[in-house]
This record gives sequence, C-alpha cells and structure tokens, in this order.
Amino acid sequence: MAATSSHQEQSFRQQRLALFAGVLVVLNGIGGLFQIITDTPPSLTRPANLVMFAEVAVAGLFLALLRRERTYARRTLDVAEASLLGLTAFITGLFAHAVPAQQLGALLDQDPTTEEAIFFSQVGVAGFAWAIRLSCTLGATLTFTLRAAIVPSTARRTLVLTALGGVVMSIAMAVPIPRWTASARIVAELPLGGLPMVVTVAIWWTLSTISCVAISKVVHGLRQEVRDARRLGQYQLESRLGAGGMGVVYRARHAMLRRPTAIKLIAPEKTGPQALARFEREVRLTATLTHPNTVTIYDYGHTPEGVFYYAMELLEGARLEAIVEAGGPMAPARAVHVLRGVAAALAEAHAAGLIHRDIKPTNVMLARSGGVRDVPKLLDFGLVKELRPEGGALTEDSTLTGTPLYLAPECIREPAAASPRSDIYALGAVGFYLLTGTHVFSGRNVVDICGHHLHSAPERPSERLGRALPEGLDELVLACLAKDPLERPEGAHAFLSALRALDQWGSWSEEEAEAWWAAHEGAFATAGSAPSGKTELRIELGRRS
Repeated sequence: MAATSSHQEQSFRQQRLALFAGVLVVLNGIGGLFQIITDTPPSLTRPANLVMFAEVAVAGLFLALLRRERTYARRTLDVAEASLLGLTAFITGLFAHAVPAQQLGALLDQDPTTEEAIFFSQVGVAGFAWAIRLSCTLGATLTFTLRAAIVPSTARRTLVLTALGGVVMSIAMAVPIPRWTASARIVAELPLGGLPMVVTVAIWWTLSTISCVAISKVVHGLRQEVRDARRLGQYQLESRLGAGGMGVVYRARHAMLRRPTAIKLIAPEKTGPQALARFEREVRLTATLTHPNTVTIYDYGHTPEGVFYYAMELLEGARLEAIVEAGGPMAPARAVHVLRGVAAALAEAHAAGLIHRDIKPTNVMLARSGGVRDVPKLLDFGLVKELRPEGGALTEDSTLTGTPLYLAPECIREPAAASPRSDIYALGAVGFYLLTGTHVFSGRNVVDICGHHLHSAPERPSERLGRALPEGLDELVLACLAKDPLERPEGAHAFLSALRALDQWGSWSEEEAEAWWAAHEGAFATAGSAPSGKTELRIELGRRS
C-alpha cells in the first residue's frame, strides 16, 4: 500500500512540474514576442531577445522530459525542479542585465552625438537599469509564486528553493555584459544600482519568499485534507488486539475523525471468494443494527489489495469468559443483567430477520459506555444468518457453524434448521456458564460434546454451583436448554418477558459494578502488541457495497 501511494504521489508531482514548465514556456514566449515587437527595429538576434528565448528553450526541454509516460523517482524530480528554478532565476538575472545594455547600445549606435543619447548615457543609465532590474525581479518572484501554487511542496522546501533562487538571480545580475554593440564602453560599465538597488531587491525577494512559503503551506495542507477526505476509510493501526481463524483485530484510529476504533481484517486467502462474499454480506446486515447492546459497526469495505475489513466501536472492558475466569461465577443479579442486555440485542436482530448463531461468552463483552460500567455488548455477527429467502444463496447452511459448547441440538443435526430459538438455547448455555463458572456439557472432543447436547439432560445450575439460586432462575435456564425448540422461549422477546416476570432477583447496581472492577481490573490490563509491517489501512471506495 505504501509503495502504491508513493508512486501516485510522484506521478502527481511530475504532472504538476510539467504544468509549471508549460506555464513558463507560454509566459516567456509571450514576453519574448513582445520584446521583439517593441525593438526598433525588431530583431531576433539581440542579446536580450536571445536570453528570453533561451528561457523558453529551457522550460520547453523540462516540459518535454516531464511529459514522458515514465514516472521519475523522487530524487530525480527534486533535481529537475531545483534545476528548472535555478536556470530560470539565472536567465532572468541575465535578462535584467542585457535589456538596458541592448536598449542603450541601440540608442547610441544610431547617433551617439545626439543630445538625448548623451544625456541618457551620462544621467539616465542608472535609472533605466534600476527600472529594468526591478521589473525582472518582480517577474522572477511571480514565477516562484506560481511554482508554490502549482507544484505540491512542503513549506520548508519552498523556503529553500525560493531563497536560493534569489541568490542565483543576484549573481546573474552581477555578471559583466559582453561588448555587443559599438557603444562598448558605456554598455560594459552599466551600473548595478548601488546599495539602494541591492536593498530593494533583497526586501522584495524576502517578502515574496514569505508569500511563497505561505502559499505552499496552505495548498499542501488543503491537498492533504482533500486526499484524506476522499479516502474516508484511512485508518492508522495502533496495536494488535487479537487474532482468530478468520482474521486479525487491531486497535485503530480514523485519520480524519480521530475516533478510537477496532478494525477486523479478513484476508481472502483465509476464507476463499465464496466465504468472503458471505462474510461481507453478513457484516452489511449487522451494520443495520442499532441497539445499544449491539456493537456498532462504523465502516466496512476492501483495501486495494483485496483485504476485507470492518471497523467497529472500540470497547473498554472484558469478555464474559475472561470475567468469569478472573472472578468466578457471577452474582445472580449480575448474570441476569448480562442476559437481559444480550437478549435485548438479539430481539432487535431477530425482528430484523437475523440469527446470530454464535452466542457464547467470548462474543459478549461487559464494557464501559457513557461512563457506565458493565454494559453488555453483543459482538461478532460473523455467522449471522438472514431468515429471508434471498439471503440463503451465500449462507453455508450445510456447514456446522457455531461453538460446540453452545450449539443447539437442531443445529448439530441440521445446520439449516437454525432459528431464533437456537440463539435462545445458546443464551441459556451462557447463563449456565455465568451462574456456575462451568459449561453445560464437557467432553474429550467435539463429538462427545455434541452427543451431550443431543441426548443428555442438563444439570440444574444450582446443583452444579452447590448452592441455591433465586427462585425461577434454574427453571428459566433449563427452559432455554430444552432439546425441543418448541419447549424453549419463542424468542428474545419471550425470554425478556420471562426475566421481567421474575423480579425478585434484584438489580445489579452501578456501585456494585464499579466495586467489582476496582477489585479485578488489574487482571485485564494487557496491552496489545504493535502491528507488524504497514500501520496504515486504506480502503478502495469503488468496491464498497
């Protein structure tokens, strides 16, 4: 990605340098024609005219080289830009010296004894030279101002090039003029204008340099902002948070919004085209969910290399599995608080025609949100299934999906049979885990665990825990774990209604949540590792759905 971006930057810069060279060809060509026309008589061979067309030739040469199809390296473009500006400044300095010599020489050659010629040779030479040199200085600063506006450049580079241009032009104006005319003595001794002229040129060039630097700074900054705004999906990867079978998750920050974000990258080689298309569809469906207990997806798309990504809110907290491992079985009130939040998120998904199919402790996080602790967040709809018929083409209904420890019996027998009641079974298994600190079933391998889900009756959570639980809680968990889907709560709304009907469990307060985290937060203070290789993620807007 970095190499592609660098090539594009160099190509753009080369195009702008070519444009700048073309502008110089046009302006100097018009100036040269004007100089010829105003001569008396018109001539192509006079020194000032030759100098002017030398500048046209130099700019034309650079234009021809820069318009070639090949893109030059950055160092080559640096040299080309500095050379073009340096030669332009030097030739302009020569022109400032040659014009008064040419005009004065022509006047004296016509009739050196006239009163006008004598007065001009003795009194008016300095003023005439001053005016011409000041005009050329103004013209040169205009050239450098155009360069600052046309060619992308940092303020520092503009400062260096413009300052050096002033030095080069000053040297050129001090070069002795050859004795081109019969008035050799006077022409060769044209005055430079003395200290006032030097000070005037220096002050003007300094002011112009400041203007050029300001223009470059503004133009360069605006171009950077426009480039970022057009990309929209540029993210800076800060640290690696985790990895799974389908991709890697990074902590990231949006380059424009500066918003902390979690980025999941799904490489094509890890999924295959069919699975990648299915995953993209599933993320797109998940992005339509807005419940506060569902993780928010900000953005999704592809990088130019074909890597699929999606950006979601970065949550501060821990997953249920880590929380139970750190603190043991949850207090019933806290477990009910978690189940209520997850069920509420599922209710929105089920109403939208989506089944999660992978409800488990590692896909639920207790996060700090809006300054409130223990806000349940349902994560990773990576196995989501759309209930509508048009969604079936990309959903792998023939494949066993989900985590065996939390898989409903009907999904083991026939994966296509997944329904909202299948999510309820997994939610009951999560509730069992939260209350007891153990899984509903365990075994030596996946086959053993799946066999238990199909045929074994689950133990009551209170019996596994070894102490009584609030009345009705055992029954609700067991109802969710019924083998027959029809014996479970019909869906998330029915599960929530059952929770509300049993209000004697009390509520999990914010004070209790804060106290728990104060006692256990050290167990979760692990920093993510730095990303390897590239640290910038860019998207390809054309491949967004």
